Amino acid sequence: MFTAVGDASQIPLWLTGEAKRDFALIAAYYGASDETFRTIRAHADVAVRTTGGKWQILKNLFLRQPGLFENFDFLLAADDDLIWPAAAISRAFSLAQTFDLWVCQPAFDPAGRVSHGITQKFPGPQTLRYVNFVENTCPIFRADKLRAFINIFDGSLAGYGVDFWYCAVLGGGLREIDKLRPLEARIEDWQIVSRNYNVRRVRPRILGAATLDSSALAAAALEGE
Repeated sequence: MFTAVGDASQIPLWLTGEAKRDFALIAAYYGASDETFRTIRAHADVAVRTTGGKWQILKNLFLRQPGLFENFDFLLAADDDLIWPAAAISRAFSLAQTFDLWVCQPAFDPAGRVSHGITQKFPGPQTLRYVNFVENTCPIFRADKLRAFINIFDGSLAGYGVDFWYCAVLGGGLREIDKLRPLEARIEDWQIVSRNYNVRRVRPRILGAATLDSSALAAAALEGE
């Protein structure tokens, strides 16, 4: 799990609950507080100080410290303001692996910030939804697919439009990011990339769904073996 961390991080809440964390946490702090960095370092397996947005930092780490990512099958690139316990994060990794998903994300609580309707949790039985779009707040990538995108990603986008870009590559209030670069500027950055690389916005749609009951998970796991 990778995150770029500002001064309003929710990282301590990710590690709450009875379940023990079973995933590695790499945190890149782009703020100026030594005290905040010490707190982050106490929670993370790897902590670094740097500048830039989440995707720009991730690109630089792949270039400068590729060994950090060599032994992972999946990587979750999460914004630092999400609120979810370790058990939920572990389950998200488990589902990504069980169904061998190239890129996926957990559904968002409707009470929180939802930018696209298809990304929110729907009422009724829990389902795995196959869609044509995964938002960049907390995508989980199969490692080889993330590398395919990072090799193309030029670091020009700080946030807005990155999700349209990696979906194209793979075929399928004031926030911390606003302190780094205003939304209007990020949209302009995206428009430049769209023109230069012929990357088009997609209309987020649900393409199919499957109920996540125990029998379906067991069958999928057996097929994976």
